[in-house]
Amino acid sequence: MENFKRSNIRQYFLGKKSIVPLLTLIIGILCLIIPAGFFKFLGFIAIIVAILLWIKNRFLSDFTYESDVDQAMTYEFEQSKVRALERLGLVKEQVSLIEPIATTGMASRIITASDRISFEHSSRGILQKIFNSKKVKKELLENDDDPKYFVKVGSDDKLRYTLVHNTVYYFSENQLYIYWENVDIATGLVYESGTHEYFYKDIEAVSTSQDCNKQFAPKKKKYVRYINEYMAIDLAGTNYRGTFRTYTEGSLDRKEIADQIFAMRNLIREKKMS
Repeated sequence: MENFKRSNIRQYFLGKKSIVPLLTLIIGILCLIIPAGFFKFLGFIAIIVAILLWIKNRFLSDFTYESDVDQAMTYEFEQSKVRALERLGLVKEQVSLIEPIATTGMASRIITASDRISFEHSSRGILQKIFNSKKVKKELLENDDDPKYFVKVGSDDKLRYTLVHNTVYYFSENQLYIYWENVDIATGLVYESGTHEYFYKDIEAVSTSQDCNKQFAPKKKKYVRYINEYMAIDLAGTNYRGTFRTYTEGSLDRKEIADQIFAMRNLIREKKMS
């Protein structure tokens, strides 16, 4: 059961600031102009409140709704295991040779209708933008449930993102079963998914790779590096490759998933030789 608010997730990544401090400051300044003593006192109070609200927004509220993002990522990760069994048509007893492996990482960005609309609008002239603004707003609203790609370094220096790639690996006596999905945690929409069934004897290799990117960290006021790691199952003429984790340097215990992949390699090797 969901115990978080999905509506808070995009708000976390967009990081829109409240205009209340500015409005309070304007009211305070206007009150100071009025000669009556009461209004001057009210003006000083309003200015102090505006400063306190600005400090709160600037330094304390940068990571509001972070817990909603974490809970959504965990929820979709657990749901992927349920969806995996449904999509593969399996029951746990069929695939209990070793513990299933579940991995999660950042999904690749996709081009959606919202991206296309925004690009077309931004590439038009000023007059076209003015005359088409209502139409554009209407089209964007109609496509508001499109998967949207956001990335942010959180208050704990960990990377968070809206588009998540989950993979579940199940193992029977003779086959490896894979379910993968790309899900937008802000809406719960699984916008891409698929399954694979491989006989151990047909698998030629299990390989891993990684690439390094960077993202601006508001807390540190600088860019930090993050790494996407990928795993591929190679067969003659085909393969499966998907992100199995995404992390910033020093923010992840790498041993557990490495041990799981090592166990999977050993099982495949053993089955191929038997």
